[in-house]
Amino acid sequence: MKRFVVLFVLVVLAALPLMADPGVVTGDLYVGFTAGGSPLTTAYMGEMDLFVNAKVDDFTKFYVELENYTNATPNDTVVKNIGAYLQTDLGAFMKIDPKMLGWTILGGYYSAGDQSYVSQTAYGTEDVSLTSVGTYWFVQTELKVMDFVGVRLGLNPLTAPVFGDYIAGVWISPKLGSIGTLNFDVFADGNAINNGVSGADTLIVDGRFDLTAVKDLTVGIGGSFAYGLMSNKFDYGASVKATYGTLGNVAVGMEGDQAAFNWIVASTAITPVPLVTIDGALKLNMATSAPSVFDSADVALQLNVGKSNVYVGYLIANGKGVAPTVIWAPNANGTNGGFYVKFYTAF
Repeated sequence: MKRFVVLFVLVVLAALPLMADPGVVTGDLYVGFTAGGSPLTTAYMGEMDLFVNAKVDDFTKFYVELENYTNATPNDTVVKNIGAYLQTDLGAFMKIDPKMLGWTILGGYYSAGDQSYVSQTAYGTEDVSLTSVGTYWFVQTELKVMDFVGVRLGLNPLTAPVFGDYIAGVWISPKLGSIGTLNFDVFADGNAINNGVSGADTLIVDGRFDLTAVKDLTVGIGGSFAYGLMSNKFDYGASVKATYGTLGNVAVGMEGDQAAFNWIVASTAITPVPLVTIDGALKLNMATSAPSVFDSADVALQLNVGKSNVYVGYLIANGKGVAPTVIWAPNANGTNGGFYVKFYTAF
């Protein structure tokens, strides 16, 4: 894997001088440590993501994604995601009014993904539409008609059987005037994971409705449903989020499947004064087999300095030998909770 990563980076660097402009490089980096448990143990972790996009000509852009996950204890490096692809604006090339029709085609090594409208809590557990997780060779075309309805068709020509890995979907974004905004999609994913069944064809319905703000208050409502066409298993999730101006927000979500109602999650972010945010998150395990209804909680004081954030917090475990869910903490430090500090910056 490491040799592949090095070769991949060298090919990308060799290709960049061929671009029409020097490109835009963005990314993020974090380092942090956790200390807790009895006896006291410590663990530290770092992560870096790198994204590059460069203009080839007036109609085509070149994108590179390198997401690298590094766990410094026990000194192991894992590449989470690598992507390199071209995106061509055929609509602009054909001089079509983008307000009438947008048409792009994309090809390369990347994850097709979906619209992901629902995630509103810090956990994201309620968004069961996030099932397309792999990165593969893919060719995809996307149409947007009158900025209202979109169509996405993509496939991996290297899969066996042919076209076994695909994504096909339709989404709408109707204008609802003074009521609010709606985003809604229905799509089929040929390489999804549904209830632990990998490679199953999955039908996904995903939507979110945001009410028009009343003074400083805005409310978002989301729902998501995924059905495995081969496994006959399904997942569902929903969430509600309320935001009050720049003061902060609170969100509650839930998730379940055909067997049980699994999770309730909640999170809040309050900014009492500029540059300081108080984060809190709670996860409850509703499964009958769970050792405890309380799964974990995470509280943190976040200092926002430009594009950098410093998190000082505490990860709370349930004391039942189950690793707590990590939200802002750099890692879970085994089955212990504990104090943590994390430094994050975007560039």
